[in-house]
Amino acid sequence: MAFTSEFKTWWFHWFRCPSCSFGTFSAYARAEYQEQPPRLLFRFRCKRCGQDSKLTHPHLNMLIGFAASVILFLVVFWVALIEGGWGISSVLVLLLGVATLWVLNCALSRVVNRYVSVARVEL
Repeated sequence: MAFTSEFKTWWFHWFRCPSCSFGTFSAYARAEYQEQPPRLLFRFRCKRCGQDSKLTHPHLNMLIGFAASVILFLVVFWVALIEGGWGISSVLVLLLGVATLWVLNCALSRVVNRYVSVARVEL
């Protein structure tokens, strides 16, 4: 297994330890690349008890983010078509949409992210 990074703090990413129930919006995590079968894994470590864990549904955040980005693209494109090009309202809708996606990501990570404990050698 090739480690791609060291443990780093992921700001605005909800984490609740399955062992000690410590919850925070600054997850301590790293990405790992597994060669057989090839896949990218994320390991989270509790700052309080040191237990490692992983997401139970790791693809859910990606699917929600992709769907929200497609919706934002359609809204911005629709505003640009109505306006007849890139105007100030299109740019404002784009900036407001990006800010909304960021807030939505923080809120959804609180609701969606569920973790399960793993041994230090399992991932």
